[in-house]
Amino acid sequence: MTILTKTLKIFDVRAYVKVERKEVVRLELSAFLSGLIPSFSYKNFFITSFAKKVLKDRLKEVAIWGCARTYDLSFKLRLKGFRKVKKPIKPYAFIRVCNEIPTLKVSLESIAFLERGIIAYNDCTDGSKEVILEFCKQHEGFKAYEYPYHVKPIKQEGRSFGKDYKELYEYYNFALDKIPKDEWLLKIDVDQIYLQDITEESFKYVEYENDIVFYPRVNLHVIDDEVLVGKDVPLSDVDDHWLIFNHNLSFKKFVDRNFVMEILNLPHTKLNYIKSTINSFHFPFLKKQRFTSDKSRFLSLEEFKDRYKNDRASIVADNHLPVRKGELLNLELFDEKLPEVLKKLKFNP
Repeated sequence: MTILTKTLKIFDVRAYVKVERKEVVRLELSAFLSGLIPSFSYKNFFITSFAKKVLKDRLKEVAIWGCARTYDLSFKLRLKGFRKVKKPIKPYAFIRVCNEIPTLKVSLESIAFLERGIIAYNDCTDGSKEVILEFCKQHEGFKAYEYPYHVKPIKQEGRSFGKDYKELYEYYNFALDKIPKDEWLLKIDVDQIYLQDITEESFKYVEYENDIVFYPRVNLHVIDDEVLVGKDVPLSDVDDHWLIFNHNLSFKKFVDRNFVMEILNLPHTKLNYIKSTINSFHFPFLKKQRFTSDKSRFLSLEEFKDRYKNDRASIVADNHLPVRKGELLNLELFDEKLPEVLKKLKFNP
């Protein structure tokens, strides 16, 4: 079974590499297959089944020929390249939660327009679990799943963990497995409050299955009823918030110095990267585990706006791509929507 599983994974990745280059797919399955499946007719059936499972409706016909040790496959495809997307797309929300009570309810309400998604949660002790279950009760397209393990912290130096602890990437894969394959998904973090108009507009950017939309964010905080913006990273153009097609996606372990995190493991290399306008208000410091009252770490809202207008390059971190449409941050919409959001948030975690 291990050999067969590995073969399928190798085949799947190679098939994608060739398809994205718009070539006829060819693949050699060598020696071990001969000993594993002695009958040539059954090899034919076995390999064809692989082809159908991986390529699905891209497959038009399969030709197989070979000798005792090596079998060469040639597939003719219905379509060249990745399939064109049928619009409008309707992505699943991909959500993970651990003690996010200050922003959780408002965040979930802000993405209810998505109509479907999964919410995985773990180790919730602040009332987050109850908020999640109530939201799912009111919005039947959203399903909640409690992770049956503790999750190791990202800082693990000098610590040991029992069998009831799992790595962060394993938790993410648990959540990802709940979303149907070959569907679009939108990664949601519940310390962000989302803007429906901008988010739905970004869905229109995708044309093919290898398109991926990234979402930059503005990092906000509230201390003594004053709205502040992160000084070190006011605007972040991060690569870990995305709209993506769920074909053979998975997460793997990523170690950066003393930090152990998760990283998305992509099934192929030819992604078409698209950047959206900022589509949310990000409040990373309101949750109890990150809360700070040190105002020296932040800019005032007016100072931030002034620098955005007059010295934008100094406040945007990791600015990789131009925005597909419009400004990086729509200040007019920002000013309009922020007061509504602030009224709903809890500022004392």
